[in-house]
Amino acid sequence: MICIPNKDVPIIIPFGHRCIGKTLMIHRLIRYLLEDGYCCTPERTFRNDTEYESICKEHEKVLFHKGTIPVATLDKGDILLEILDRKNNHCCYLFDCCGERFCNADYTLAEMSSYLTEIIDSPNPKIWLFMYDAAPCLDENERCDYVNAIRLFYSSLDYKKNKAVCVLSKADKCFGLFKAGKIDKDIAFDKANELYHNFMKQFEERNIVSRLLHTDKWQFVPFCSGEVIYKNDENYEFIPGPNEFPMKLWNTLITNFK
Repeated sequence: MICIPNKDVPIIIPFGHRCIGKTLMIHRLIRYLLEDGYCCTPERTFRNDTEYESICKEHEKVLFHKGTIPVATLDKGDILLEILDRKNNHCCYLFDCCGERFCNADYTLAEMSSYLTEIIDSPNPKIWLFMYDAAPCLDENERCDYVNAIRLFYSSLDYKKNKAVCVLSKADKCFGLFKAGKIDKDIAFDKANELYHNFMKQFEERNIVSRLLHTDKWQFVPFCSGEVIYKNDENYEFIPGPNEFPMKLWNTLITNFK
């Protein structure tokens, strides 16, 4: 049983297989927001159990710690984060969960648990961050299975209440990404389309009139979290990437809040 206190604000939910970079992306985005005057804290009423309280404490250690961090905190468990703007207004939730919630070990779509279904069925608007990887560990067949898993999942949602943002993680691996010091979004998009062939087609609205009017409910954002340097088997140091990446992602998300 879960509790989402504010039913009006959107929930941002990254969708991706294990090790694609969801947690580090969230970690980088939150650090950027904290530095920009936002408040980001665990929603402690989300689950009423001792395990969840422990997860919240571990997450806060990572957020506010600037030095070496225990490796175990990389896989700390599912958590719902509350984000408040500079005027202390509640603007959204951000849900971080393990990749197995969405994808099986073979990158096919996992059966949705009642826990995740309860979140999906909540009245809150949803913004899905469908994640792709510019330096994937998947072979071509696995990438096809992953694209199909996203297609099957997204087609099951009410597209009027669910918006999609496609995120290419590890975008710094794209050759020629920066031009005159600025991110070339077309370079990143071409790389994503090369690795995940026609990944964008599944996000077209299922209404032929909307397609003709080009009102598809999806956007594309390249992203680089930064670099993880493992000090030893137990600790790592996180070196944040350029602010331009979380800034562009956040600005994209804000346009979907209305």
